[in-house]
Amino acid sequence: MEHIFKKIDLYFIALFVDVFIIVSYSFFFLNEKNITNFIMLGILFISIIYTYFSGIIKGLLASGIIVFIYATYKLYENFLNLKYTENYDYIWVVFIPLSVFIVGKLVENINIIQNKSLKLESEYKELVTIDKNTGLSNLRGFYYDLDREISRVKRHKISLTLMIIKISYYDELKSVLGEESLRIVVEKVVAGIKESTRNEDIRYNLKESTFAILMAETDVKGAEIVEDRIREKIKNLNLYIKENKKNIDLEVKIGAVQYSEKISGALEFRELVEKELEYDV
Repeated sequence: MEHIFKKIDLYFIALFVDVFIIVSYSFFFLNEKNITNFIMLGILFISIIYTYFSGIIKGLLASGIIVFIYATYKLYENFLNLKYTENYDYIWVVFIPLSVFIVGKLVENINIIQNKSLKLESEYKELVTIDKNTGLSNLRGFYYDLDREISRVKRHKISLTLMIIKISYYDELKSVLGEESLRIVVEKVVAGIKESTRNEDIRYNLKESTFAILMAETDVKGAEIVEDRIREKIKNLNLYIKENKKNIDLEVKIGAVQYSEKISGALEFRELVEKELEYDV
């Protein structure tokens, strides 16, 4: 990566030198009688912009066509003795393709940096297992941990219970409370879940309205105790909502299933718990 940054620095320096020479030339030799050079200056900058968006290959092809037309025009002028061509008039033959080449290479290296940055960002997202809004593990972390815990249960014959908590009427709550107030409510729900579980229990944010708790060495009866604690926290949260003059009741659905050998894997385990949510009315 470092050598690419060095290349970019070199091409920037080359571009500055290139522009300095062209601007100096324009300052000393352009005047109202020399409209051709003024047009060529405009074409140069158009070529640079075209190369920036289209790439070095198309830019060089375009500059080649421009140079050919310009050189042909100058030769035509000389041949017919319409106008005497100064040597410095041919600066465009060199500096248009040179400028295009420098900008093209600069863009190429910038694109390499951008592509590597996007790749790193994608890889980072794949590795991240923490939801930034709640501080809980996310869906990726959920399946990773669930597969691992299922394997551990099979080896050591210990109990494992999965609980899912879903906030009912989430979209309606967003409309009534607004996004900011709902965010605060969700934070309090998350805090209640954390306070109701052990340190060794793993908590997840599966999506905006759905949370999960993976409880190792816990059976269904143990999960019922956790459920009662969470429901008590929700009652207290409803009191908080009413104190803020919001005439609504926050409702949650809670389902829990203990793992058994009949369950084929993580996906089926989650589906079974979500079916339990349907019976929680």
